Amino acid sequence: MKLKRFFMLGSMVTAMALIASCSGEDGKDGLNGTNGTDGVDGATGPAGATGPAGAAGANGVDGTDGIACWDLNANGVGDIEEDMNGDEVVDAMDCQGVDGTDGVDGTDGVDGNANVQRIILIPDAINGQVSVTLNSVEELTQEVLDTHAILAYLYDQDEPRYYFIPGAIAFQGGNRIFGISYTPQTVRIDELLGGGWNDEIDEVHLILIEQSANNGGLNFKSKDNVMSALKAAEVDVNNYHEVKKFFGIK
Repeated sequence: MKLKRFFMLGSMVTAMALIASCSGEDGKDGLNGTNGTDGVDGATGPAGATGPAGAAGANGVDGTDGIACWDLNANGVGDIEEDMNGDEVVDAMDCQGVDGTDGVDGTDGVDGNANVQRIILIPDAINGQVSVTLNSVEELTQEVLDTHAILAYLYDQDEPRYYFIPGAIAFQGGNRIFGISYTPQTVRIDELLGGGWNDEIDEVHLILIEQSANNGGLNFKSKDNVMSALKAAEVDVNNYHEVKKFFGIK
């Protein structure tokens, strides 16, 4: 019996020794795994609703009123001395631009600037005549006639009023039609319809406009060209004061 127990005890020791002898060292760590592929982004969601409008900003301060171009003394009133064109109405037609350089003043009723001048003629012994010739107009040389366009006006001092010719004129006695022609130092005015000249006509005003390549920024090559320029500038050729202002005649 003792031998059997000893044998069993020995067998257990042997088994334990075998187990102990079979236990090895820990193995090496394995390789890291491969990273996975990123997933696909999802679709963009719908836009959100518009938010409420913000509050309105405060109103700006009103600017200061400007001064009218005709208001020379800046008092806001159309004073009589501001009626530059003499039509008894103070408005934009009385506005004055910057004065240009004056030309040499003429003599014997001639004035103007370097490119435009005015001649004032006094007719004599015209009552009842159908044709009136004004002689000794020294300013009307052949050179001037060749190089200038001419605008002509009859002046009735009693009204007072200026009439543009050639053309039809409504006098108190009825409609009359005048024609005008020029030769060196001579002006001839013919009444083509009417009862003859009378003392209604006190003066004849001629405005001579040089036909140059550049006349005050405008090209005047003929009387028709002058008329077109006046029309484009909204100047009424029948209004003597507007024409004077346009050409800078004082």
